[in-house]
Amino acid sequence: MSDSNLSNVEDPKTKTNALVFEDSRFKKSKLSSGLTLVTESIKGRRSVHLGFHTLWGSRHEPNDMAGAAHLIEHMVFKGTKKRTAFDIVKDIESVGAEISASTGREMTSYSTQSLKKDLPLCVDVLLDLCFSAEFDPEELIKEKEVVLSEIAMGRENLEESVFDFAFEELFKGHALARPITGTEDSVNSMSIQSLTKLYKDMYTPENFVVTAAGDVDHEEIKAFLELEKTLNNNNLASTTKAVSEAKFLAFQSVFQKDSEQSHILVNFPAPKYNADNRMSAHLVNNAIGGGMSSLLFQKIREDLGLGYTIYSMLQCFLKEGVMSIYLATKPEKTLLALTEVLGLLENLVKMGLTKDEFKLYKTQLLSEVLMAEDDLDHRMQSLAVNELVYREIRSTDQIVKEVEALSLQDVNNYLKTYMDKEPGIVMLGAK
Repeated sequence: MSDSNLSNVEDPKTKTNALVFEDSRFKKSKLSSGLTLVTESIKGRRSVHLGFHTLWGSRHEPNDMAGAAHLIEHMVFKGTKKRTAFDIVKDIESVGAEISASTGREMTSYSTQSLKKDLPLCVDVLLDLCFSAEFDPEELIKEKEVVLSEIAMGRENLEESVFDFAFEELFKGHALARPITGTEDSVNSMSIQSLTKLYKDMYTPENFVVTAAGDVDHEEIKAFLELEKTLNNNNLASTTKAVSEAKFLAFQSVFQKDSEQSHILVNFPAPKYNADNRMSAHLVNNAIGGGMSSLLFQKIREDLGLGYTIYSMLQCFLKEGVMSIYLATKPEKTLLALTEVLGLLENLVKMGLTKDEFKLYKTQLLSEVLMAEDDLDHRMQSLAVNELVYREIRSTDQIVKEVEALSLQDVNNYLKTYMDKEPGIVMLGAK
């Protein structure tokens, strides 16, 4: 970020640097413990969304520990040095706050929603989970069963399963292909010693970004974080490693499963998180299957009546991305529905969007960006992605300018670059 966007002010008490942005809602500090704190103060809100985030997910795991990031996310809730499993949730819910966690392919997050007055408690609990969890062998045995049940539930959800099948084929041989939850074999094979070591190695302050959005006082949160003296005893070095790019592999696979519906997923390569043409990708996603006015929804559902559910999804990662089109239809209509989807996409690449279509989907994208600003959880998560991936604070106004700068030629060039390729196709369901 250029110097015109921020000034560097040293706090004489903590010896940490506070970055003050031209947009005074945003502040950033690097704490002596190694933690990075980024906040967005939004006046007129009663609540605060707080998150601890690390750029570490399933693609970063050791090859022999698939599902470890997800299992660790479960295990930290089983007890810490000063809280039992019940104490963790009781302390949060006794003040009416909420706590949650998520593991993805590239990021793990722990978050709370609370009133401002309860923010010190939420900070303390999340610090506890991320840096003071203690793994008990008996609790690990029980939690493995919970995760195995989660894996089984996911397998029964064919709309979810078809995405896992797709990633296994799209990025075969690469860590990105692994399911986030791991497999029965990989989960059962993990020992208490290997998980504990991985937790201590990866859950260090230097690897974490703390973000908060809502009725927040940056200096107040920083003071809470600095009070936690145990952080100063943790490893200050970052232990995250660079990831290799996964090669997109075109394929066609059919998996038989007892089902009333055939689940189809058509996949194309897409840009990485911070690619220059990422906004074109978002607009194309809206145009293809982002809503009820999208091209595929109108064609497949409204005109042809081939299915109830059809949508597209854009997933951007550190080195690559995927554009997926999902459709559920009757088994006897599978080939017809797939042919119609591919035919529409082929014609779209050839002809491009019209001026009117471009205006429609660009307006949708602008509205989505602006309305997302009202969602505090989105703002909190956005701060984390901005810091961990983009390495800069990108305000809503900045993103709006990027969308407004899009031209019809930009979008049609994107179509020819990314969607004039052989796709990866999964069909899952009855024969």
